[in-house]
This record gives sequence, structure tokens and C-alpha cells, in this order.
Amino acid sequence: MKYFLFAIIINCFILLCCCSKGNLSKKERSDYYFHIDEMNMNVIVSKRINGKFYVMFSQKDTIAPTTDESIDYVLFETDDMCPINIILNSDVKKNIYIEDSNSRCLHSFNQVNYNLEIMNSNIFYDSFYYPQIKTQPHILKFPFIELTIFSMNYRIIMRKYELNQKVVKEGNMYGGW
Repeated sequence: MKYFLFAIIINCFILLCCCSKGNLSKKERSDYYFHIDEMNMNVIVSKRINGKFYVMFSQKDTIAPTTDESIDYVLFETDDMCPINIILNSDVKKNIYIEDSNSRCLHSFNQVNYNLEIMNSNIFYDSFYYPQIKTQPHILKFPFIELTIFSMNYRIIMRKYELNQKVVKEGNMYGGW
């Protein structure tokens, strides 16, 4: 009788471990899709396990949240000290400018249909924002569109050559998980 009870307990434990592992595999990534009308561009941001954060760009109606070689993407490390700043040019739709404020956060990128240009912070802000006093918010030049992504809490903000900003996706303290 003891062995029978022991076998049932072991089987329940194994079953419980398998079920919890299955739930973990569903949360290996968290994807968010949105469209930017001025650019006729679809964007997928994908937060993955092991601190990987992808930003993918495409003109197709739907893009799969994969990182194959047929789409343009930038791979970042999820970090609270590394907001992702991206500038899009609505006049020259093929150009995408990415600020590399902290080189440890930007891992790699794949360039297929767009010209992805990585810029250091000084050149980035001098090129796309009006000169300002340090206490004032940055004012974006025309015709640029700014995407700021906070990979840690998964908040996405889009701003168009004006002071107003639009929150595309509200983040939370769990970072989209």
C-alpha cells in the first residue's frame, strides 16, 4: 500500500512539473504589432526570454514575429537603462535612424528593405531635434517621426514633429509578461 501511494505521489509530481513547463513555454515571447500610416510601415516589437528585444519593420500587411533574414530588424538587450530611440523619415520612407546611446544594449541588426543607420547620441539629437535649453523637452524637426520604446516595461511612445506624443502601448511593471 505504501508503494502504491508513493507511486501516485510521484506521478502527480511529474504531471505537475510537465504542466508548469508547458505554461512557461507559452511565455517565451510577448509580441506587439502596430501600423504607422505616414510611413506605410508595420512594426512588431517582440520581447523574448534571456533579455532579447526585437524591433521589426515591414511594408507587408502582416509580418510574422520571427527574426528570419527576409525582414528588417534590430536586436536589443532588455535593460531599464537603455530606452530605444528610433527616428523615421516620412519623406524618405526607406531611412530608419537608431540611436546607439549605450553600445551594450544594441546587439545586431538585419537590413533588407530599409536603410538602418546607427548613430551616436550627439549626432542623433543634433540631426533630428531643434536646439534647445537643456530643461526643455526635445522638439522634433519636420518631417520626422520618433519611436521611443522602453524595453524593460514594454511601453511604446510615438511622437510626430510636435510636442504632443501618443502612447502606442502602455507598459506595466511586469514588462509585458
